[in-house]
Amino acid sequence: MNRFALLIILFLLPVLVLGQGFPDVPDTYPFQAHIEFLQEKGIVQGYPGGLFKPDLQVNRAEFLKMLMLAVYGSETPKIKTRCFFDFLGEEQWFWAYACLAEERGIVEGYPDGTFRGEQKVNLVEALAMAVRAWDIPMPVYIRAPDHWYEPYVTVAASRGLFELLPQYYAHVLTRAEVAALLVGLKEEIKTVATSSSSQSSNMNQTCGNGVQEGTEQCDDGNKTNGDGCSEICVDVPEPIRHAALKIDQRSSGTTDATPGSKGITMLRFDAVAGRQDVRLSGLVLEADTGNLSDATKYRLLLGDKVLGIGKVGASDVTFSGLTIPMAEGTLMTFTVQADLTRSTPGNPLRLGFATGNVRYVSAVGAVDGRELTGIETDGGGCAVSVCWISVTTTEAGTITPQSNGNLFITKDGNVTRSHQLLLGSISDPLLGFKARTTGEAISLTAINIGGGASSIDHLLLFEEFNAEATELRSLHCETQAAGKFCASAESGFSVLPKDAEKKFLLFAVLKNDTNGGVSGQNIALTLSASTTDIAFEARGQTSNAALQQNDGDGSAEGEVFVGRSSPGPNVAIVGSTHDMVGAKITLIGNANPDPDSTSVPLGLRAFGQFRFEASAHDNSKNGLDDAIITDIVFTVNAQNVQVTNLSVYNKADPSLKKSCTGSALTGTFEVTCSNLDDSSVSTAVEQGGMMELALEGTVALTGTTGTHILQASLNELGDRNTTGTITWEDDVFPFEWVDSSENQVRSTQYRTP
Repeated sequence: MNRFALLIILFLLPVLVLGQGFPDVPDTYPFQAHIEFLQEKGIVQGYPGGLFKPDLQVNRAEFLKMLMLAVYGSETPKIKTRCFFDFLGEEQWFWAYACLAEERGIVEGYPDGTFRGEQKVNLVEALAMAVRAWDIPMPVYIRAPDHWYEPYVTVAASRGLFELLPQYYAHVLTRAEVAALLVGLKEEIKTVATSSSSQSSNMNQTCGNGVQEGTEQCDDGNKTNGDGCSEICVDVPEPIRHAALKIDQRSSGTTDATPGSKGITMLRFDAVAGRQDVRLSGLVLEADTGNLSDATKYRLLLGDKVLGIGKVGASDVTFSGLTIPMAEGTLMTFTVQADLTRSTPGNPLRLGFATGNVRYVSAVGAVDGRELTGIETDGGGCAVSVCWISVTTTEAGTITPQSNGNLFITKDGNVTRSHQLLLGSISDPLLGFKARTTGEAISLTAINIGGGASSIDHLLLFEEFNAEATELRSLHCETQAAGKFCASAESGFSVLPKDAEKKFLLFAVLKNDTNGGVSGQNIALTLSASTTDIAFEARGQTSNAALQQNDGDGSAEGEVFVGRSSPGPNVAIVGSTHDMVGAKITLIGNANPDPDSTSVPLGLRAFGQFRFEASAHDNSKNGLDDAIITDIVFTVNAQNVQVTNLSVYNKADPSLKKSCTGSALTGTFEVTCSNLDDSSVSTAVEQGGMMELALEGTVALTGTTGTHILQASLNELGDRNTTGTITWEDDVFPFEWVDSSENQVRSTQYRTP
């Protein structure tokens, strides 16, 4: 039963004996006399069951019929019944009265040519129709009134109507107020003949017995509302304008997709219901290009909600049995999606409406339950008398199948140098790699790094141009082997664009020595070549398919390749070896105040002076660790100069010296200062501090011709594989190299022409 089923419609046959009155309109009711008068005239009737329902609001159609009966009595209405633009489809009971009123100038309708019988009637509308119907004289104005309804209000006031009705012109009238208005205008009211036989038959009818009796319009055997028949056995249609539906297809362009892609948008369209709410009940689509079998799981969605699953036939996809509610005037955008099959060939696929099917769109009015018949496609006219569905089509997006994506991981050659990693800090870059995609955009779903050590708390992975890092931890690994660090998609990997390359850097966050950091440990981070101990897992963004691990052949078939820029067996990517240290020398520089090209000094002079700085830290397990130099080898360039009596001292206390040994007296030679930790010379660089060492010797010129040059330097620094220049320890472990970005540090060059 529709939502208007309980409203009284005045074309019902009478159900009460005249003069009997209505039980819900007692003598004390304000408009009881007006209602009873109209009842006696046969203008108003009651519901089967005897109720009048005086407080129900009245619509334009109901009021007009009541007015026409009051003015013209039983006069036969005009035969023409399609005088307004919204009088379409199956004829409604009130059309004849509306057209008679239109012919006699009582109603004109709205500017768009519609009558809108279902719209509630307000006070001034009702007054205007009544004054015109009875042809009541209206006041004459010297100038036009400010509002169109003023003459009608003046008539009502002169007849004393506002003693009965509220003087609020937009007030929607009730059934009782309509009776007061019609009688209160004090015009002649015709008598409408009634049938006594029908009256007597109404006395014996029983609602709910399953037999349609008397004036019952239905009787389904119960008194349940909402099942098509009401508790008073009447289900009278409200004046409903036939529902309409407009559909506009959207173009979605060309989409590249890979076999196995999920949720590919095949077609989109906007739809809006008109004249009343609509239920979309069915769609039929077809392949404009390609084969429907190249995709599967066709589904209709509104937003992300699946509304229906399509059934694929030989030539079409049918969505049937839908019950999609569409509110009148509300634009809704629908999407048809599908999944490409894994074996989709390279032919494009495009979906469209199956316009060859006369019912490729099905819908019903949600209020009147009437089917929307007839479809007009692209303004091409209607094959039946009236088309209630209008569809505008356009070429849908074309799905172009592509090959599955591949991921190539190669080492970044810019990150090769070994480092000494200070416990309790974030390291320098330890390993760099590049990720290159082909075929489709790809997201990393898991990364597994080996070659670590217990001193590492976790690793940080930075993508170029992204300040946010991804954390890799041992506890994220499925198999928590020593030195292994892992992260999964939940950690926030970004998507790698199609056919693009991005660089990544790995850093370590190190434990300090009080939390498990161990001096002397070394690491070499590794991306495994194994296809069981997998370094990378990834998924295609278009195909939504997981990339397979390298199968070792020369073809790229949706795979992850490690250590290769082209198809072939994986090659492990191994970073440089790095050492854990409890203290760290971070800077070595020239500490000689003399500028270059100063004349060669003669006699006992400190000709080579060097500054050493150490990082601040909190490695305090056995006291704060210092960087202590135990052995140092200087390289001396003495051209036409001879140097003897070599020693080294801390510039903070020049009185304490340690003798050194030169491999020669002149030319280019090495000066070795050993066992400095056993001497009284302090060679400890405190954390966050600085120390200066001076190389001293007795200098004399040799030869009488040529340029005299004297300079000391520290060579072959910063290379873990080239040791011997500086040996030092961090109070725990000895190291034979220094992590320096400079391969050579020179002190002042002395020069005498």
